[in-house]
Amino acid sequence: SFCGRFLDDIVPDPGAYQQVADNYARARAVGHVIRDEESTEGFDAAPLTFFETTISPLVARDGNTVYICGISRDITARRSAELALKQTNERLA
Repeated sequence: SFCGRFLDDIVPDPGAYQQVADNYARARAVGHVIRDEESTEGFDAAPLTFFETTISPLVARDGNTVYICGISRDITARRSAELALKQTNERLA
């Protein structure tokens, strides 16, 4: 579990850290749940992996964000299936 840990402990890569931090800041700014798709593209990660991320600001009674809850699901298999279907449809057209 990553509960209570700081983001830089969880995401040591500076580029990935900035991407995640920007998404967290966006969730705080809008004040509600945001959903985004992310990938490891450009982060020397092999193989390329895709994630669907839900970021929820947890707000105190005074309206200030106390915590950020981020949940990422690996959607690489789904993205691969979508790409294969798209390529098949293009060949059939």
